[in-house]
Amino acid sequence: YADDAKLYFVYPAYMWSPLLQMALTVLETWSLSWGLQLAVPKCQVLYLGRTNPRRIYNLFGEELKVASSVRDLGVTISEDLSWYAHITGIVAKASNCANAILKSFHYVDFKLLAQAFIIYIRPILESACAVWAPHFKQDKQLVESVQRKFTKKLFLKCGIQSASYEARLRVLEWTSLEDRRNCADLVLMFRILKGYTEGAEELFRLHAPYIGLRGNKIRITCDRPRLDVRKYFYCSRIVDKWNALDVDISIFKNCKQFADYLYERMVF
Repeated sequence: YADDAKLYFVYPAYMWSPLLQMALTVLETWSLSWGLQLAVPKCQVLYLGRTNPRRIYNLFGEELKVASSVRDLGVTISEDLSWYAHITGIVAKASNCANAILKSFHYVDFKLLAQAFIIYIRPILESACAVWAPHFKQDKQLVESVQRKFTKKLFLKCGIQSASYEARLRVLEWTSLEDRRNCADLVLMFRILKGYTEGAEELFRLHAPYIGLRGNKIRITCDRPRLDVRKYFYCSRIVDKWNALDVDISIFKNCKQFADYLYERMVF
């Protein structure tokens, strides 16, 4: 990255290798050679895995601080690989922005305020959702609460009566954020199978071609994880969703056509 660097190493259980520390030493040499000073106090170590030996690492003679979570490309990654810290962070940010939108416009325009939510709030709640998509009910409800509260306040502000969240979504011609995340998962798999996303195809295997007359003819499979910590990762949860598609994806020329098909079916 332009102003960021990350090093990682995978250790076998209860073992340790000096390779990561050696890589840090090489980084020191590179930094001195190019006159690029590293901010050592900002450097951190994140340990993943219950059997991680948690060795101490040094950079320019200083011991690197241990972090319980780090922010990487806008996603907060915790040491236990849960997404609660990330979810609470984006929900707080999105809620503040949503409230600011409702308070900033004195002139009440229903369509304008709804469009502002789509432009400014949804990207906060959906960025990299294939990585952190929640599977716990309470986390799903927490993310959904941003849209739920915004639509309720929007209808009240505009003097429109609506009995339920689902009714408000029908009026707006929106769908739930959970449904949008499901569509985003499918669109990403479409990109992977079409070769638009390099490297990700190694996470899956293709079944023998499906010979049925209807439905998705390109089926996938992957190794099913034993632990819950990986059961809900993208490469595991997408298999059943993708194989359940009732349309032949070969009819779609690009991602936009496929995405439009999914959202139109879901909304209308």
